[in-house]
Amino acid sequence: MYKLCLAALIAFAVPSVATAGGGGSKELGKIRIHNGSGQIAYVTVDPSSALQSATPDNFVKLGGRILNPGESTEFKNLKDGNHTVFSTLKNQGDIPSQGDFKPKTVSTRKGVTSNVNAF
Repeated sequence: MYKLCLAALIAFAVPSVATAGGGGSKELGKIRIHNGSGQIAYVTVDPSSALQSATPDNFVKLGGRILNPGESTEFKNLKDGNHTVFSTLKNQGDIPSQGDFKPKTVSTRKGVTSNVNAF
């Protein structure tokens, strides 16, 4: 009797555990930024105040990303809605200042990747 009850419990529990994982669940939105220019791209999404006043030495440490020509990067796990992408293009060896960055609003949705070219 004990084995029969255990078998019945396992038979009912296993399918419910499998469906509870939400096999159809989607990750949050993403923004993929591609540098199609011949210059170096400095990019970030929704920067903190610390990143907005970053120096070239700590830009990457604070969440910014530097893309060589032809490279891409993704900012993941973004909530639905509008996000601000900040970007600037510089020649090799030139260092951006805070005023060089231009904002662009990009909308994201759950499970969707929004593509943006560095600007």
